[in-house]
Amino acid sequence: MRWFVWLMAMLIVLPAAGQERLGFFRDPALHGDTLVFVAEGDLWRVDVEGGPAQRLTAHTGKERAPRISVCGNYVAFAAEYEGPVETFVIPIEGGRPERLTFEPNASVPVSWTLDGRVVYTTSQYSTLPRSQLAAVSRDGTEHDILPLSQAADGVYDDRGERLFFVRPSRQSSSTRNYEGGRARNIWRFDGEGKEADNLTEDHPGEHYNPMWWDGRVYFISERSGTRNLWSMKPDGGDKAQLTFHERWDVRQASISGGRVAYQRGADIHLLDLDTRWDRVIPIELVSDFDQLRERWVGNPMSYFSSANIHPDGESVALTLRGRVFVAPAGQGRIVRASREEGVRYRDAVFMPDGETLLALSDKTGELEFHTLPVRGLGEPEAITDDGSTIRFQAYPSPDGKRIAYTDRERRLWVMELETDEKKKASTNQQGVGDLAWAPCSHWLAFGQTASNTYRQIWLYDVDNDESHAITTDRVNSLSPSWDPDGEWLYFLSDRDLRSLVTHPWGPRQPEPYFDEVMRIYKVALQSGLRSPFKPDDELMDLDEEEENGNGDEEEPEENGDKEDPGDNDEDNGPIEVTDRDGDNDKEEDKDKDRDNGKKEKEDARKDEKDKDTEAKEEKDEDANGDEEEAEEEERTIIEFDGMERRVHALPLPSGNYGNLTVNSRALFFTDRDSGRGGGTHLAAVRITNDNPSVNRIVTSITKYR
Repeated sequence: MRWFVWLMAMLIVLPAAGQERLGFFRDPALHGDTLVFVAEGDLWRVDVEGGPAQRLTAHTGKERAPRISVCGNYVAFAAEYEGPVETFVIPIEGGRPERLTFEPNASVPVSWTLDGRVVYTTSQYSTLPRSQLAAVSRDGTEHDILPLSQAADGVYDDRGERLFFVRPSRQSSSTRNYEGGRARNIWRFDGEGKEADNLTEDHPGEHYNPMWWDGRVYFISERSGTRNLWSMKPDGGDKAQLTFHERWDVRQASISGGRVAYQRGADIHLLDLDTRWDRVIPIELVSDFDQLRERWVGNPMSYFSSANIHPDGESVALTLRGRVFVAPAGQGRIVRASREEGVRYRDAVFMPDGETLLALSDKTGELEFHTLPVRGLGEPEAITDDGSTIRFQAYPSPDGKRIAYTDRERRLWVMELETDEKKKASTNQQGVGDLAWAPCSHWLAFGQTASNTYRQIWLYDVDNDESHAITTDRVNSLSPSWDPDGEWLYFLSDRDLRSLVTHPWGPRQPEPYFDEVMRIYKVALQSGLRSPFKPDDELMDLDEEEENGNGDEEEPEENGDKEDPGDNDEDNGPIEVTDRDGDNDKEEDKDKDRDNGKKEKEDARKDEKDKDTEAKEEKDEDANGDEEEAEEEERTIIEFDGMERRVHALPLPSGNYGNLTVNSRALFFTDRDSGRGGGTHLAAVRITNDNPSVNRIVTSITKYR
């Protein structure tokens, strides 16, 4: 019985101990039965069968891109020991690194030649910010530049005659199935004096990491929709898929002796090309895992990634390192709203009720919207479950019935929280942002990039699922903001184009330089509105009379006589009317009215309880109808006809403005200084027709809410 208990204890303890020794493994380099890889920013060595790995480097600078020599005795790698990224070499058993390159630009090894030279990529000799392949001898004394433009990776065949290289260099984004002009292809170069041939031009996607083995070229490709291992003949024919992963991409690979070691996720796989046996190498890191230790952070606010203000301004929702906190504006405690360990949150915002937070969560593996209680008491609740791409911050409507958000595919969505219905508001996938809800929640203003790269402002009609462009695509217009009454839409536009360079003549032929091009504009959403910035004039009184219902309207008559103002006591308040011929009679009537009023009040109190129930029932029956009527009345009416003629600049100077917001009293925006290194400041303008001016209220800010 004791051995059974001991065995059960081992089954429980051993997986936990093994779990602590796992790591994130990258950049595999294979030679025979030896595997060199990168983990914790250092180089490690392990047998292909797995087990405890040996650390080869321990410098605080990061090492990457290990490449084992043809003879198997040395490892070339890139490191940033003295500042710039340079190529180093060490014995495969470990030892002191030797520096091979001394260039200000990054030098990253990609392969070895048969005679022991290291082939590396650099932009040092191209005279342009483009990569180029070069070769350096083992002792670092001889350099050769390969006559290939924009070559970024390469490997020679087993005779050292043909070079299979990648062109162009890796594009900076990690977009899956990228097919743009920076998509990488594999080329073959047969020697100096000959043209290189594109071997993968039959597919517009990514092809990279060429490897040579037994008369074929092995590489990584997205032809199947996910990055997998492929092979082809030296002329580009007979392409064959070797792995069939669907979720996680194959990232980097290395080949030796008919086996391929490749990175997928956080693991390194080993694929036998003859048997097609694919397995994960069980690597264990012999490390103290110092980076996993809990530690105190001296300035936690430097880690916050988003901040959003409570609707009443009483607190702030902060997202720091994947956790959500609510901090009071004054005295009080900081509440941790997210409690789940192992779940990261981002972009937390308050819902309009102020009692709920809305944030993105990666609990399911995709970014889904979850609600969290503000006080941290209660469980998060998912409101989406269909994530297929990265979503960004949600913008709740003022009534709390909808949210608007964008995704990585440059689409704008509006979601009904009650029905989970989603509608696409954007009309293209060129780029979208600057979301702003109308006070009535029935309209959404947003900025969208046109096909000519200029930003336009659009209005989305939520009820009718229609989008309308309200600014031209000939200039940039951005940062829309509604006034609280929903009558005006303010925005920024770069229409003040005056170059600081007055002429093109001079020793350096300067180009035009435009500065302070942004101005603040407003558009009246209805015709006939008077601008709050328009100076007083003789028409001011007429406008006020029209607003008050007087103006030129005829006064109502009854039986040919004008209406007595005393007849409308409900609207105008109590008005005393005396009749000199019948004062006594009126006083007696007043006394009687007082007595009758007291009796009526007593009867009313007596029946009040009986009427409460009936009143509640009537209110419940009419609730839905009243809400619909109120909602219909609150909807902002927008007249699109002639709107382009109602766009006017505010009487303010132009500047380097951004991030415009509006309330009932003022406009707020950022104002950046001219020139290199200029600071950004928070500025404001009062909504007035008495000489409005730009005033800086906070200096040297990063952004504001």
